[in-house]
Amino acid sequence: MSSTQADQQLLAMHAALQRGTTVPDDVIRQAIKTWHSYLQTSCDLAAELLFAAVAPVCHYRPSLTREMLMWPLRPLFYLGIDRAEDVMIWVDNAVRHPSSHVRLGAIGCQWLATVFPSLTELVQSILDELIREAEEDGQNPSPEE
Repeated sequence: MSSTQADQQLLAMHAALQRGTTVPDDVIRQAIKTWHSYLQTSCDLAAELLFAAVAPVCHYRPSLTREMLMWPLRPLFYLGIDRAEDVMIWVDNAVRHPSSHVRLGAIGCQWLATVFPSLTELVQSILDELIREAEEDGQNPSPEE
């Protein structure tokens, strides 16, 4: 599959969710995973692009929220962001001032602006999981230490 095909697959999945078409969870997971595999950019832009990709999924399929948020939170963690409060500030700024490379649709923007801020505990639990993974891998979880 090419990156163009991965883009088309992701857009088709978003459109199907928006239409109310039943999209199996495995198809959603695979679309995000495949699309992510073609991202070759900075962690900052990757996080922004991944939030744009997963926010509509979180809106239409709340049961996948934790799993979907792992995608954009990982590059933020790699940037040294390991507190939910800092993620909330970063996302708020990204929603208000998106990169010119990112098209954040209305549904995703709405979800990030209204629902995401209430998920501080969930975000922190994901970050804590990433910290544990880094520690288990023998990596320094905080670049500032």
